Amino acid sequence: MRIAEYLKIIRPFNFLFVLLAVLFGAYYQTQFSLSLKPILAAFSAAFICSSGYIINDIYDIEIDKTNKPDRPLPAGEISISSARTLAILLFVFGFLLALYLQNLPMIMLALFNAVILWFYAKKSKRLLFWANLIVAFTSASTFIYGGLVNDNFGNSLFVFVVALLYTLIRELVKDVEDVKGDGKQNAKTVPLVYGRQKALILSLFLAVILNLVFLYGYISIFYNLFFLLLILMLVGLFVMGNLIFLYYKKEKKFAFFSEIIMKINMLMFLIILWVSQ
Repeated sequence: MRIAEYLKIIRPFNFLFVLLAVLFGAYYQTQFSLSLKPILAAFSAAFICSSGYIINDIYDIEIDKTNKPDRPLPAGEISISSARTLAILLFVFGFLLALYLQNLPMIMLALFNAVILWFYAKKSKRLLFWANLIVAFTSASTFIYGGLVNDNFGNSLFVFVVALLYTLIRELVKDVEDVKGDGKQNAKTVPLVYGRQKALILSLFLAVILNLVFLYGYISIFYNLFFLLLILMLVGLFVMGNLIFLYYKKEKKFAFFSEIIMKINMLMFLIILWVSQ
């Protein structure tokens, strides 16, 4: 067994991001005092999300042979049965941690996310915009997961809304990148059904809403004009400029780089938000 391939299939960057997102939701706009419950909740969410990524890879193996042939499953580095076993183990570990914490809303959120992640993996390429919404919700809900475990639900809601919109935009860009492989499998994604340009126009519309949410955050949460301008320039307006640039560029590689940059950009937003408390 080669450990590197198993680490690759759980997406280490995403695993780390989920850990940080839960902790961020637990402590945003409240006193920071690292305790066991938020840490256990962070690993619970990371295990459950990783399980969902693997199940998605299993269902998407034929599409990934075109879109992402270097992934462990299409590359033949891990068998489907081994991947399925790992997914089950990760989910069981994650859910047992949620049960141990004895937080009913958090347990219900974990169950709900597990169900819709499985549904997404099985039907995602036939769900159009709903598929993007499922991914965005499950990713963004990690902040709420942290808020629930540390009685910080209200403060985590703002970050959840921003993450939801941001992930929706990134998922649409990702669909633009994956058009070739999705088309071979007769998938129904927004770029395939309505066209690349319309998918990017929808993304741009969501980016406008994202900037309005930033303005709301300034008025009701962080009150700091410097940080508002910093967020608008480095995150909000950057996203819009990135989408406009992508709209006029036809090459797949630009969509790939845009998606990577947006992940880094989201991390920048969280850093700015944390410092501005």
